[in-house]
Amino acid sequence: AVDKLINVAKPVIIGGFIAFALKKPLDMISKRYEKIYDNIYKAKLEKIKRQNRGVLPDELPPRSTLPFKLSIVTVYICVILFLALLMVIIVPQVAKSIGDFSENFDVYYRNIESIVNKYYKNNDDTIAKWIEELDILPKLYSLSSHIPTILMKTFGATANFVGSVIDIVLGVILSVYIMAEKNHLSEQGKKLGKRFCKPDKYNLITKYLNLISDKFSSFISGQLTEAFVLGVMCFIGMLIFRFPYAVVISVLVAATALIPVVGAWIGAIAGTFLILVVSPMQAFWFIIFFLVLQQLEGNLIYPKVVGSSIGL
Repeated sequence: AVDKLINVAKPVIIGGFIAFALKKPLDMISKRYEKIYDNIYKAKLEKIKRQNRGVLPDELPPRSTLPFKLSIVTVYICVILFLALLMVIIVPQVAKSIGDFSENFDVYYRNIESIVNKYYKNNDDTIAKWIEELDILPKLYSLSSHIPTILMKTFGATANFVGSVIDIVLGVILSVYIMAEKNHLSEQGKKLGKRFCKPDKYNLITKYLNLISDKFSSFISGQLTEAFVLGVMCFIGMLIFRFPYAVVISVLVAATALIPVVGAWIGAIAGTFLILVVSPMQAFWFIIFFLVLQQLEGNLIYPKVVGSSIGL
């Protein structure tokens, strides 16, 4: 029942997370627009004052919600431009990397073959024994009976992927509504809280919810900044030491760095395997380079950027 409820609520959960992640940038941009609008509003009041012989009327003109609406539009335009920029940088590089990999596949194959031959030079029949022990051929023959199941699983995976894409699209749309109505939703939440909780409990819950919201929002913005800095440092270092696939690996390291503690290592391991097929020696030097980079990131950048933002 909980699983079904979560599946139905996925777009709302995704929308809420996107709105929460964009909360800090929205507040920053909104303050800028409000400052500009304040000057316009003051000029408008001065004009009314002059028209009324230096006296303001009892009923002042309402403040416009245009600055807040513009700030929402600006945040999403910035996110779209950032993603588009990433695609413009990454896609050609990935295409070039795939092309280079295809062109040099024979060289990579010979490299791997030489490593295998060197390892097994004193034991020629090891691989044959290994294949025999695994009993691969009978397993391949029996695989044909599982083809219908495999096709059904493939269809299911495709349907899940399409469903996930739809959930994300709906989540993005819902995030716009959540951000636009955040003040209204907040007021409704307060009314519900006051209705069902005693004043002391309500104040305690509100205190901790505000603390959680502030700290997690700061953590997300700090984590994004740290990932960007790490990716740039990795890219510059890889260019200096002339490692292959600099852009692809740097973006991979930056993206996986969003996962706390072990994220950057996942990107580094994937990068090491990419370099390994080109040159085992360069892969070794890349590991040394990344260990140094990780020490800088873990002891200098992360505490300053993320630690400072969340007060740890």
